[in-house]
Amino acid sequence: MNQAFILAKKALTHDDVPIGAVIVKDDKIIARGENRVQKSKNPTLHAEIIAINRACKKLGVKFLDGCDIYVTLEPCSMCATAISFARIANVYFAARDVKGGGILHNAKVFDNDKHLWKPNVHEMPECADKSADMLKAFFTKLRNTNKSTNKPTQNSTITKYRCASSNEVKAIFDRILPKIQNQLDYLKDK
Repeated sequence: MNQAFILAKKALTHDDVPIGAVIVKDDKIIARGENRVQKSKNPTLHAEIIAINRACKKLGVKFLDGCDIYVTLEPCSMCATAISFARIANVYFAARDVKGGGILHNAKVFDNDKHLWKPNVHEMPECADKSADMLKAFFTKLRNTNKSTNKPTQNSTITKYRCASSNEVKAIFDRILPKIQNQLDYLKDK
């Protein structure tokens, strides 16, 4: 897991969410990955996906039988599905992800009886605080940067919309209702 944390710090150098992953086979690290979503402008380049791709390439296989993955945060549903498709034996993660996790939260990918492969899942609570602290610091800095540059956040765009008043709604209906009625009359005459 220490190597995964080193990779999480590496993700910070290119403004990505600090998540790292390593894949181990026979007690040796065979592949590493850190989030590269921002750096590559690709929403699928999560640490787990990169590590899986590198492990498959290194071993020359499509299934990672006998491999384990160590991740600094609970994998999302996309990554959990990729882990399943790669047939990774064990998933070890440091911190839970209530908002985006896909194993213990939200989609709970491995709880589906129809899933083709279910790895063993191991939570590592002794590493959770380290991961959570790194993520909190990243998102606090991001929010502060967005505030100082007046860069809108995802939620701020929602507040730009407002509900129309009843008078405005009535004016819209008064304007379009005759047009609708004309169309209905036209269709009725045909």
